[in-house]
Amino acid sequence: MSMEFHVCWQGERVVESASLGDALRALGFEAKILHEFNGADGYWPVDMDGLRTGVEVYFDSDVDELRRNYEVLEAALEGRDRGATFVSHGDSAECGVAIALAAALARLFDGIMYEPIEGVIFPMERGVAEAKGMFESARKDGYRDREEEQK
Repeated sequence: MSMEFHVCWQGERVVESASLGDALRALGFEAKILHEFNGADGYWPVDMDGLRTGVEVYFDSDVDELRRNYEVLEAALEGRDRGATFVSHGDSAECGVAIALAAALARLFDGIMYEPIEGVIFPMERGVAEAKGMFESARKDGYRDREEEQK
């Protein structure tokens, strides 16, 4: 089952690998940023909390489609006009990365996180707790890293 997770912020932003790593650490996640985040499109590998995983990322330079599709998100945007969508495909580690990255971007850019299945805006604390729970679940369920998945 696929899951989407959105984060929205205001204005053009450059996401430096160092600042993204710092934001993740400040939230309690150890991460090894393997590639530049700016311009990422599609699968983006990252090592986080001891898991070699990744997540699909797509930048939203215009949030009009999100605004039309999600009334709760539209009401909370308050001028936020850019964002990113993270997509995981039923893997707890990928889901954890999606939520952790969204939380880090929200921290960096005064952004908001939105989860469309429940239709809720995620407070930062919930995002961090959910991501940590996903990583714990991945380890308990016999996690396979991205290299094993590609074989």
